[in-house]
Amino acid sequence: MRINFSRSIVLLALTAGQPSIAATLAVLPGSGGFQNSNYGSNITLGWGFTLVNAVTVTDLGYFDGNAGLTDAHPVGIWNSMGTLIANATVPSGAAADLVSGFRFVPIAPVILGPGAYSIGGYANSTSPDQFRWQVSSVTTVAGLSFGSANLYTQADSLTRPTTVAEVFSPYGYFGANFMVSSSTPTAVPEPDSIGMWLLGLAIVMGRRFRRAESGLKLRA
Repeated sequence: MRINFSRSIVLLALTAGQPSIAATLAVLPGSGGFQNSNYGSNITLGWGFTLVNAVTVTDLGYFDGNAGLTDAHPVGIWNSMGTLIANATVPSGAAADLVSGFRFVPIAPVILGPGAYSIGGYANSTSPDQFRWQVSSVTTVAGLSFGSANLYTQADSLTRPTTVAEVFSPYGYFGANFMVSSSTPTAVPEPDSIGMWLLGLAIVMGRRFRRAESGLKLRA
C-alpha cells in the first residue's frame, strides 16, 4: 500500500492553526453602586490598572444594562505613555457575547507586559446605554491591581481617560472592560512559521519517499 507522506504532512501544516482560547473577565464589579446613562457630554469613561505579570487580552467589552446596547461603543486600552495598544467597537444590539453584564467582541490577542495601563469606553451625550459606578468592590484576575478609578475625558471620539472624577467609591467607571486568556502568555512560533516549516518538511519527505519507491521498482 502506498502512503502519501507529503500529503499527510501538508494537511497537518494547513490544520495547524491557533488553538481556542478560554478567556476570563479581567475585573468583575461587585454589588451595589449606581447604574445610569447620565453621561452629560460626549465622553470616554474608564479606569486604570497595574499588572505585575503579563496577560493576553482576547476581548474588549462594554457594560449592557438594558438587555442590548442602543449605540455602538468604541473601547480601547492605553499604556502609561498614552499609546493606544488595543481597541475595538462593541456593536449595538445583543449580538456580542454577554459575560457578567458586559457585551464582548474578540480582538487579535494583545500581550500586556507588567506596567500601568488604562481602559476606556466612549459614549455620546445622548446615549441611553448605562454604565456602573461606586460599586462595593471588584474582583480581579491574578496579578492585576485596580486603579486609578473613575477616569474620564470629554471628547467627541474615543480618547484616553486621564481626569480623575471626585466620587466617594474607588471602584468605577464601568463602561469598558476586557477579558484575558486563562493561560500564561509565552513566546511561541507564529502559525505561519510553523506552517512553512511543516510544508518544507513535507517536500523533503516526499522526495525521499519517491526516491525509495523508485529504488524498489528498479530492484524488482
